[in-house]
Amino acid sequence: MNGLVPQFARATGLGGISPARTVQVIPYGISTTSHFLDTQGAAPALESRNEWRGGADAKLVLHDTYTLDAAIQPDFSQVESDEPQVTINQRFEVYYPERRPFFIENANYFLTPAELFFSRRIADPSLGVRFTGRSGQWIVGSVLADDRAPGAARPAGDPLAGTSAWNQVASVRREFGRESSIGFLATRRSFGSSSNQVVSLDSHWKLTPNWVLATQAMHSHTRGLDGTQVSGPGFVADMARDGKHVTSDTRYTDLAPGFDAKLGYIKRVDIRQLEEEFKYRWRPAHGPVEKYGPTLDGVYVTDHFGGLQEWKAGAGFRVEVAGPSELEVKHSVDVLRYEGVDFQKRVSSVELTTDHLHWLGLDALAQWGTDVNFDPAPGLSPFLANANGASVEMTVRPSPRLSLAQTWIYSGLADHGSVFDNVLLRTKLNYQFTRAFSLRAILNHSRVSRDATRADLDPERRIGVDLLGTYLLSPGTAFYVGYSDNLENLALDPGTPPTLRRTDIASLSTGRQFFVKASVLIHR
Repeated sequence: MNGLVPQFARATGLGGISPARTVQVIPYGISTTSHFLDTQGAAPALESRNEWRGGADAKLVLHDTYTLDAAIQPDFSQVESDEPQVTINQRFEVYYPERRPFFIENANYFLTPAELFFSRRIADPSLGVRFTGRSGQWIVGSVLADDRAPGAARPAGDPLAGTSAWNQVASVRREFGRESSIGFLATRRSFGSSSNQVVSLDSHWKLTPNWVLATQAMHSHTRGLDGTQVSGPGFVADMARDGKHVTSDTRYTDLAPGFDAKLGYIKRVDIRQLEEEFKYRWRPAHGPVEKYGPTLDGVYVTDHFGGLQEWKAGAGFRVEVAGPSELEVKHSVDVLRYEGVDFQKRVSSVELTTDHLHWLGLDALAQWGTDVNFDPAPGLSPFLANANGASVEMTVRPSPRLSLAQTWIYSGLADHGSVFDNVLLRTKLNYQFTRAFSLRAILNHSRVSRDATRADLDPERRIGVDLLGTYLLSPGTAFYVGYSDNLENLALDPGTPPTLRRTDIASLSTGRQFFVKASVLIHR
């Protein structure tokens, strides 16, 4: 069977159980003092604001089967910031996983082979409603939420300034047989006179204990603010095998040029893409090595006119030992077409992951090869250069109460000298003083250095501090005190109007906030 949980024994004798409480309400109040750099007005300016606001989360369980959740003026100030990722010189959008509790809970109700609902597209909701449940072999889910971010980004005087986008998602799934299902998903996002609708039909077939086939057919229709309309179909098929020695995955994706999923995470359209991954693992009966073996993978992409867009072939070898610890070496060749030019990339890597010591976790990666400069300086075309990358993620747990996580990431291009260098640092400390009281401290630092004659990048320096004290009496009843500050290498020069310029030191506070938040769980 696929995964660990499906192999658990079947639980029996648990019928007739009803939750003791069917209504929960968690009202909250928060007071904030903030100082920030406002760049949305006619001229950049430093602003200060004191604010008090409140909201509530509510949950209603209907007939022990369905759950209705609502969030009014949701606040996620206590949610941890995103893990660092390299975002410069990226051909496609970088993926950041969801962290907000309202969208994480029951997110699996809306999962399909293509990610048509990526909840981070809803950036700043003031209202959210979610309905989910299961009755027999039927599974249903829906989400309704607004988003104030598009209206906030419009300039003053724009008719849409201050208005919200509306987002709706609906899902229905029917299970049958053993781990097979057919589902329907629809999404809609509207803002002003513009709209985007996507409908899809997907299936999951458990063909044998080892083979699974997943398919999805979809279609989108988009209307722009200027009245233009575009539409297009899409299709995904994925055949996977999971066995003791052989694991394979073959995936085909076909997205028309007009396909667009505003609420989804789709890297690119106008593709016919075939992906293949094959793994073979030997499993010795004795000794510290649990399994080892090669991995082969490949990608072949064309557009809908048959033009080759990319092909990639890679090979690796992985060893896993008890502890657990893993060592993997890889090499790949990637030929991609960008702005009408074919580039041949080569990447080699070595990665070591270990949790052999209970108090220490380590993941170290080194990469070298070539890559494309996707952000050339004005007047230059994209070009191939030597690429180097490395990352170290280390977690130290000297005691059950204390954990310290350190992340270091480096990415750079060089061609007769450095084209750019990007360094990211993150230190996270968690200390549990008592069962109820904990402290979290995060320090982020990032730096971008570049040769302005070859790379069109800002020479950024950023320092971020995030402190959070939590007193959690019980789930839902909590008191938070938080402080955050973001410094950037900017200077605000006086004038008419004032102007911003880059400096060498991150000394200007572009977003400082202190908040006190309290919430209480009310149930019956």
